[in-house]
Amino acid sequence: MTLWQSLHHEGLRRVSTVVDGNANYDELLEYRLTDEDRAKYGPSASLESKQQHACTHIARHLLEKRHTVIVPRYSGFVSEGSTPNNDREYQFFEETCAPLGIRVRQQNYSETSTIGMGKRSSAEEAMLETVLEDAQAYYRSRDAISAGLVRQLTLFSVSFFRTAVAFHRKGAVLPGVLVQANDHSPVRVAYSMVMKGLGIPRIYLQHAEVTSLFPPLDFEYSILRNAHSKSIYESLGPASGQVFVLPRYREPFAAEDLGKELVAPVTVAIYPTSRVVVEGLKAVIKSLRSNAGVGKIVIKQHPAAARQLQDVLDGMSVEFAPAIPDERHLALVGNSAVVTELLHLGIPVYQNFTFDPVSPDYYGFVAKGLTQSVTVENLAGEFWRPYRLDAAWRAAFKQLDPSVDTAYETERDQFLAEMQRLRAAVVPAGRGGRMRGSFKARLKAETKRGLIGLINASPAISAPVLDFALSGASKLGNFLTLYSYLGANYLRNRTNIPVKSGRWGADKTPGQSRTDPASALPLVEATLGNLRDPAAWIAENQRLGVFGDDLVIRALENMFQDRRPELGDVFAGFSAWPEGSTVGTWVYLKRAEWGNIALDVAELDRIGVYVHGLGAEKVAKPLLERLLLLALIRNGTTSQLDAFWGRAATTTIETIGTNVRIGLLQKLYDDQRSMAQAVATRQRIEATSSPFELLKLRNMDYLSGRASPGWTHERAEELFGKLAPGGAAREFREIAVPFYDRFRSNMVLMEIRTDRLQVTSALDHIRQCLNEGKPFSFVRLSDGEGYLFPGHPHFSADDSRNRERHWWDTELPRDLSARIIERAQKAIAAADILGIPSVYRFIRDTSDTTRALSQSLQGRGLLQVLAGLPPLLSKDVRLSEDKMNVSLFSDLQTVLDLASNARRAFLVGSVKREHLPAPLSALATLSTVTIPTHARTASNERYIPNTTALPFVYETILGALDDVGPGDLVLVAGGIVGKIMLGHASMRGAVALDIGSVIDDWVSGGQKSLR
Repeated sequence: MTLWQSLHHEGLRRVSTVVDGNANYDELLEYRLTDEDRAKYGPSASLESKQQHACTHIARHLLEKRHTVIVPRYSGFVSEGSTPNNDREYQFFEETCAPLGIRVRQQNYSETSTIGMGKRSSAEEAMLETVLEDAQAYYRSRDAISAGLVRQLTLFSVSFFRTAVAFHRKGAVLPGVLVQANDHSPVRVAYSMVMKGLGIPRIYLQHAEVTSLFPPLDFEYSILRNAHSKSIYESLGPASGQVFVLPRYREPFAAEDLGKELVAPVTVAIYPTSRVVVEGLKAVIKSLRSNAGVGKIVIKQHPAAARQLQDVLDGMSVEFAPAIPDERHLALVGNSAVVTELLHLGIPVYQNFTFDPVSPDYYGFVAKGLTQSVTVENLAGEFWRPYRLDAAWRAAFKQLDPSVDTAYETERDQFLAEMQRLRAAVVPAGRGGRMRGSFKARLKAETKRGLIGLINASPAISAPVLDFALSGASKLGNFLTLYSYLGANYLRNRTNIPVKSGRWGADKTPGQSRTDPASALPLVEATLGNLRDPAAWIAENQRLGVFGDDLVIRALENMFQDRRPELGDVFAGFSAWPEGSTVGTWVYLKRAEWGNIALDVAELDRIGVYVHGLGAEKVAKPLLERLLLLALIRNGTTSQLDAFWGRAATTTIETIGTNVRIGLLQKLYDDQRSMAQAVATRQRIEATSSPFELLKLRNMDYLSGRASPGWTHERAEELFGKLAPGGAAREFREIAVPFYDRFRSNMVLMEIRTDRLQVTSALDHIRQCLNEGKPFSFVRLSDGEGYLFPGHPHFSADDSRNRERHWWDTELPRDLSARIIERAQKAIAAADILGIPSVYRFIRDTSDTTRALSQSLQGRGLLQVLAGLPPLLSKDVRLSEDKMNVSLFSDLQTVLDLASNARRAFLVGSVKREHLPAPLSALATLSTVTIPTHARTASNERYIPNTTALPFVYETILGALDDVGPGDLVLVAGGIVGKIMLGHASMRGAVALDIGSVIDDWVSGGQKSLR
């Protein structure tokens, strides 16, 4: 048996161990298995038939024409796996290793880019045959085959093949260490086996309690959660590496809280696992509801829940919490390792297995005497009693929680010493996180000219020498991979010799030439993300011509779409327009658009001369023309727009997107001198518009405050459902319309842009609360607020991380994110008026080419809000569109009038006071509470710099609002965290208003975007 066949076979056995040990495994996979799958491997099928089906299944998946593989570009310590539980373990690992500076969360193979494998090389074909033959032989050797087993083993074999190929391709960067937080799921095992074959040290972080069904430890380093887990693993077989036991908790064990008496009414939090027996859960809730001593019932869903419970439990008077509730409560848990964490936090735990499909007391907590089992009938009475933490209980619990005392600290020090040794043995490429120096510093002009002459004089000698050098460089890691690629590309372009090294991928990839720039796109992105001075690199690259302007711009576009924090470094290098630089012009215009930075009219003329003067062969010209047009719409004059249309080579009114056309029309409508031009332009646009585009124009009229006969939110819903593209209309009918229908009686302010009665009603309500000293809050929920409703299917964890980078230039620790979500939800639940995602927003964001609302991050955010909001809505809340702030507060005089009715006024935002409108900044009663600005306005001098992102300092800032009270007006422009500030102020009796981006309109000037 070859090495790779042996490793594949070992992985098959590891994955099978957990499946074989759980008779209900197919039930755990639930929706991942079809009825056809279950029938093929059901009890009526013969073993021979099951084996044949399994062999056919794996052959079909392995022999498919298209395989994708990751692009291995990380060196040093690298993680793999991106579930919330995985991320929690990686955070623990980083915090423990903080003295050593070891980080793993930013280098995760589960989040890296992938490429198509293309035609397989002979070596890759041999690897595929090895995997396929071994998998089929394994199925033929078994006497039990289930649908769940076939699914998991297929996932493992395909992942093993793809991972092995990825790391054997030329140019692949090998990690120094692989860190994982799962030892038995298929993809995790595939990576582990491949790393084992490559001789890469592996670190295993146990993310949950284990049972005797798990495979033995097979890692160079295993960091277990407790002594109990260690004893289970020891019973399974000898560990192949070093084993450490370290607690996962920051807080000390809250033993005294477990012994406290619970006083009725008791809050009960139910902690289901990822799979739930719904009828059993309903029975539990009904029994608790009949208990006079039970007050609030809260559901804390599992982060990997297979189905969301909000809809199925609708009407049962339960609340949902995104994290473990802070308030004092008792926990009702099924089979879940969360028991250990809850007990550590001092939360008494009682176990009921009615709503759990796994066999009772799977982890043995009840058998050990750590928890008590309660039946559904028990729940109707006073089933809770204070915990008695005698010596036997403490000894048993220490087996699960080593932080019960300080003995673990010695083992932690030993672990750190071992990690220090390992770190010293691993030399990461590009050490220090950012590449130092520039390409210019490495290839001085005179040296290059002399080198090229020497090479061309002796090509026969130079070719093998250079190939050897560049090939060796490719293997050293990210840093040298980037620069070997640069060097190889440069030599190909400037010399007469064929250089083969410094490439990514198999030796031959059909459909892609060796110089295809698309293959260099990930390289350019990685380079731009690892430079101390990207502006200098861009300038030097333009001078040398190593990478084309269009390729660099595409890389920057990708970084922008991913909201890469490094883009801030790029923008920072272009505070002035770099005349003559194509890429620099793109960055400068994008920076202005993104950062809400006004451009001078005269400078726009100069930029226009440059852009229009670019040759027709310039691929980047259409991109620059579009950015210039957007800048002219924001800050230019109508005469400049006329000049643009006369000189643009690739851009016409017919070729720009509908939303850009609408922005252009807005510009013309807002200038009374251009009204005739606006009418003529609209007629030209309407002549070539589709029915849905005509609906967008009508929607524009409403959003601009121009009355449109018969236009109401309900009518707009009807038209959107009829005219929008099929997939978008279907999602709207299935998700948005049921929400609107359910809360139609609350939607009393949905036409506030054009209905003066609705405007008056809202403002009168605010004034009345100011005059009578009553609390009031207006909170807006737009696409970004999808972040506040985890646990629904539309807005993913990746979307949330994208938004964190977008807002704060960093990703938050999960515990901080959970606290922000919980506090913001409380503010939402207490609001008097809520701005919700409206049909107007869906119309604005949809085009004729939209396949589904959920195809965009913004669309997913809007759907997530509508899915997650219902449990938080009170029967008296009034609903408006999420941009009610634009309707009410764009007119500064309205705000000044409200402030005159207030005892005091507070403005919470990131605009510097000296840049506020003079009438507002001059108010004697106004206090400004400054907060760090949004990442997008970080380079705008009108805003407070964000040296520390708002989530890390907001609790300190809240102290500035502690003394607000009845009669005070609090205006907040703080995004997601601002919701917490709104709730904080209204809870103290103040009137709190979510003014949002209106504050940017007050200070920026120029054309306002249509919202």
